[in-house]
Parts: sequence; structure tokens; C-alpha cells
Amino acid sequence: VATESGVDRSKSIKSHLLQLFNRQPPQPSTPNQTAAAAAAASTPSGSHRGGGGWAGLGPPSEGTDMVHACYGGTAALLAAAAWVESRRWDGRLAMVVAADVALYAPGSAARPTGGCGAVALLVGPSAPLVLDPLWYGSHSEHAYDFYKPLGDLPYPTVDGRLTLSQYLGAAGACAAA
Repeated sequence: VATESGVDRSKSIKSHLLQLFNRQPPQPSTPNQTAAAAAAASTPSGSHRGGGGWAGLGPPSEGTDMVHACYGGTAALLAAAAWVESRRWDGRLAMVVAADVALYAPGSAARPTGGCGAVALLVGPSAPLVLDPLWYGSHSEHAYDFYKPLGDLPYPTVDGRLTLSQYLGAAGACAAA
């Protein structure tokens, strides 16, 4: 999960999303499925059994929220792709969710844009989106273009012109890499 801000500056958005997954094991329809369901039910609730499988609490999940303005979604996608390409990959697809959950102050010109963008991606082999390492570049630098000063929480301070300048500068640095 990637975003520029946490929902409540404490609990991860990922933990909220896990509620969307089925929490009940499927009902068996054949004797073989009944035996498999009994074996799954004997696994401690919420634990991941070796070799796949999940007992009752939705899919096994790893990862964390990546909170880093516009780069959070890219970082989450690259981390998911690296996991799929690693020796630790166990055949499951990775899911990347990137969302804008910013809340802007009432009357702010940015208020209508806050929280209006989200995407969910499944990452695995043979995907239609190919991440070519030859076309990869990264650039980051510190700037106060979007931040939340403690006195103004929960609303950010935004300098749109500086954001645009930072974005163009980063794109140029990546292209030059």
C-alpha cells in the first residue's frame, strides 16, 4: 500500500484493506475438500502454513504502507516486482494499492483533488506491464513542497509551483541516468 499520508497517522491502510478479503474458509463440496478443510481448520487461526494455504483470516500478507508523497506508489510497485523476482517468491501474486488520501483545508484550491486517485495492481510473472531494468531511473531530494506542519495538522502546506519544479527536475535527472 502506498500513499502520501496515513489515514489517522497511526494505523496502516494495509490493515484496513485486509478486511476486504474473505475471512471464512470456502465450504467443501466433496469428501476430499472436506478433509482439506478439516486440515486447514486445525491450523492456528491467522497463521500461515508452509506450502501455501491459509486458515480463516484471509490471504497471508507481507509488506507495509509506503508513505512518501508521489514516490510511494512507485516504491511499492518496485518492491512487489523485486519480491516476485526473488528466491523468496512462493507463487502468489503481489498486490499494490496506491492511493491519494490527502485532506486539504476547507476553501483550499487543492480541496477538490484530495483523495481522488487510486489504483490497484496485481504483480506476477507474464504481466502485461513489463518493468524493464534498462529504463529505470530514480531521483529524490528534499523540498518543502508538500508537508504537514504540526500546528496545521491534519492539513498539508502545499507549494504547487515548487512541486512542479521538483517533478520536472526529477524527471530530467532520471532521463539523464
